[in-house]
Amino acid sequence: MRVRKKKIIAAIAVAAGVFGFAGALPTSAFADTTIDIEGQTNISGTVPEDVSNALNHIHQTNGQIKQDLDTAKQHAEDLHQQAHDDANDIRQHNEQAWQDAQQTHDDIKGAVDHAHDRLQDTHDTLHQDAQNTQKHLDQIHQNIKNDHD
Repeated sequence: MRVRKKKIIAAIAVAAGVFGFAGALPTSAFADTTIDIEGQTNISGTVPEDVSNALNHIHQTNGQIKQDLDTAKQHAEDLHQQAHDDANDIRQHNEQAWQDAQQTHDDIKGAVDHAHDRLQDTHDTLHQDAQNTQKHLDQIHQNIKNDHD
Protein backbone atom coordinates (compact mmCIF):
# COMPACT_ATOMS: atom_id res chain seq x y z
CA MET A 1 0.00 0.00 0.00
CA ARG A 2 2.84 2.40 0.86
CA VAL A 3 4.54 1.87 -2.53
CA ARG A 4 1.28 2.47 -4.40
CA LYS A 5 0.74 5.77 -2.58
CA LYS A 6 4.28 6.88 -3.40
CA LYS A 7 3.71 6.06 -7.07
CA ILE A 8 0.46 8.01 -7.14
CA ILE A 9 2.05 10.97 -5.36
CA ALA A 10 5.01 10.87 -7.78
CA ALA A 11 2.68 10.79 -10.79
CA ILE A 12 0.68 13.73 -9.43
CA ALA A 13 3.88 15.67 -8.67
CA VAL A 14 5.14 15.09 -12.23
CA ALA A 15 1.80 16.16 -13.62
CA ALA A 16 1.68 19.25 -11.41
CA GLY A 17 5.25 20.20 -12.36
CA VAL A 18 4.45 19.79 -16.03
CA PHE A 19 1.31 21.88 -15.72
CA GLY A 20 3.42 24.64 -14.19
CA PHE A 21 5.50 24.76 -17.38
CA ALA A 22 2.55 24.15 -19.66
CA GLY A 23 1.78 27.82 -20.20
CA ALA A 24 4.77 28.26 -22.51
CA LEU A 25 3.81 25.40 -24.84
CA PRO A 26 1.39 25.59 -27.79
CA THR A 27 -1.90 23.74 -27.39
CA SER A 28 -0.92 21.25 -30.13
CA ALA A 29 1.76 19.94 -27.75
CA PHE A 30 -0.92 18.83 -25.25
CA ALA A 31 -2.85 15.56 -25.25
CA ASP A 32 -5.76 14.26 -23.26
CA THR A 33 -4.57 11.16 -21.49
CA THR A 34 -5.66 8.65 -18.91
CA ILE A 35 -3.00 6.62 -17.13
CA ASP A 36 -3.95 3.52 -15.20
CA ILE A 37 -1.61 3.01 -12.22
CA GLU A 38 -1.53 -0.43 -10.58
CA GLY A 39 -4.76 -1.33 -12.35
CA GLN A 40 -6.77 0.60 -9.76
CA THR A 41 -6.03 4.34 -9.91
CA ASN A 42 -6.59 6.52 -12.94
CA ILE A 43 -4.97 9.89 -13.57
CA SER A 44 -6.59 11.85 -16.32
CA GLY A 45 -6.26 15.35 -17.65
CA THR A 46 -4.48 17.39 -20.25
CA VAL A 47 -0.70 17.10 -20.18
CA PRO A 48 2.00 17.91 -22.70
CA GLU A 49 2.23 15.22 -25.35
CA ASP A 50 5.85 14.27 -24.58
CA VAL A 51 4.93 13.81 -20.90
CA SER A 52 1.91 11.77 -21.94
CA ASN A 53 4.16 9.62 -24.12
CA ALA A 54 6.66 9.28 -21.28
CA LEU A 55 3.92 8.27 -18.84
CA ASN A 56 2.54 5.75 -21.32
CA HIS A 57 6.05 4.40 -21.85
CA ILE A 58 6.56 4.11 -18.08
CA HIS A 59 3.21 2.35 -17.78
CA GLN A 60 4.12 -0.10 -20.58
CA THR A 61 7.57 -0.69 -19.10
CA ASN A 62 5.98 -1.33 -15.71
CA GLY A 63 3.70 -3.88 -17.33
CA GLN A 64 6.65 -5.57 -19.04
CA ILE A 65 8.58 -5.63 -15.77
CA LYS A 66 5.61 -7.20 -13.98
CA GLN A 67 5.32 -9.78 -16.76
CA ASP A 68 9.07 -10.51 -16.54
CA LEU A 69 8.80 -10.87 -12.76
CA ASP A 70 5.85 -13.25 -13.15
CA THR A 71 7.84 -15.28 -15.70
CA ALA A 72 10.89 -15.35 -13.39
CA LYS A 73 8.69 -16.35 -10.46
CA GLN A 74 7.15 -19.19 -12.48
CA HIS A 75 10.59 -20.29 -13.63
CA ALA A 76 11.85 -20.27 -10.03
CA GLU A 77 8.81 -22.29 -8.91
CA ASP A 78 9.42 -24.76 -11.75
CA LEU A 79 13.09 -25.08 -10.77
CA HIS A 80 12.12 -25.57 -7.13
CA GLN A 81 9.65 -28.30 -8.08
CA GLN A 82 12.24 -29.96 -10.33
CA ALA A 83 14.81 -29.85 -7.50
CA HIS A 84 12.23 -31.37 -5.16
CA ASP A 85 11.44 -34.12 -7.69
CA ASP A 86 15.16 -34.77 -8.26
CA ALA A 87 15.74 -35.00 -4.50
CA ASN A 88 12.91 -37.55 -4.21
CA ASP A 89 14.37 -39.56 -7.10
CA ILE A 90 17.82 -39.54 -5.48
CA ARG A 91 16.33 -40.51 -2.11
CA GLN A 92 14.45 -43.43 -3.68
CA HIS A 93 17.56 -44.49 -5.61
CA ASN A 94 19.65 -44.40 -2.40
CA GLU A 95 17.03 -46.40 -0.50
CA GLN A 96 16.95 -49.02 -3.27
CA ALA A 97 20.77 -49.12 -3.39
CA TRP A 98 20.84 -49.60 0.41
CA GLN A 99 18.29 -52.42 0.20
CA ASP A 100 20.27 -54.02 -2.65
CA ALA A 101 23.49 -53.75 -0.63
CA GLN A 102 21.80 -55.30 2.41
CA GLN A 103 20.42 -58.12 0.26
CA THR A 104 23.84 -58.71 -1.31
CA HIS A 105 25.43 -58.74 2.15
CA ASP A 106 22.86 -61.26 3.36
CA ASP A 107 23.37 -63.40 0.23
CA ILE A 108 27.16 -63.39 0.66
CA LYS A 109 26.88 -64.13 4.37
CA GLY A 110 24.52 -67.00 3.59
CA ALA A 111 26.88 -68.37 0.94
CA VAL A 112 29.89 -68.11 3.27
CA ASP A 113 27.99 -69.76 6.12
CA HIS A 114 26.85 -72.54 3.80
CA ALA A 115 30.42 -73.04 2.49
CA HIS A 116 31.72 -73.10 6.07
CA ASP A 117 29.13 -75.71 7.04
CA ARG A 118 30.08 -77.85 4.01
CA LEU A 119 33.77 -77.51 4.84
CA GLN A 120 33.09 -78.47 8.44
CA ASP A 121 31.05 -81.48 7.30
CA THR A 122 33.85 -82.47 4.91
CA HIS A 123 36.43 -82.05 7.66
CA ASP A 124 34.35 -84.11 10.07
CA THR A 125 33.88 -86.83 7.43
CA LEU A 126 37.60 -86.91 6.57
CA HIS A 127 38.51 -86.99 10.26
CA GLN A 128 36.11 -89.88 10.86
CA ASP A 129 37.46 -91.67 7.77
CA ALA A 130 41.02 -91.16 9.07
CA GLN A 131 40.06 -92.59 12.47
CA ASN A 132 38.33 -95.54 10.82
CA THR A 133 41.35 -96.11 8.58
CA GLN A 134 43.66 -95.95 11.60
CA LYS A 135 41.49 -98.47 13.47
CA HIS A 136 41.50 -100.71 10.42
CA LEU A 137 45.29 -100.43 10.09
CA ASP A 138 45.67 -101.11 13.81
CA GLN A 139 43.47 -104.20 13.39
CA ILE A 140 45.48 -105.39 10.40
CA HIS A 141 48.69 -104.80 12.32
CA GLN A 142 47.33 -106.73 15.27
CA ASN A 143 46.22 -109.58 13.00
CA ILE A 144 49.65 -109.78 11.36
CA LYS A 145 51.32 -109.70 14.74
CA ASN A 146 49.05 -112.48 16.02
CA ASP A 147 49.69 -114.53 12.88
CA HIS A 148 53.42 -114.09 13.21
CA ASP A 149 53.57 -115.14 16.84
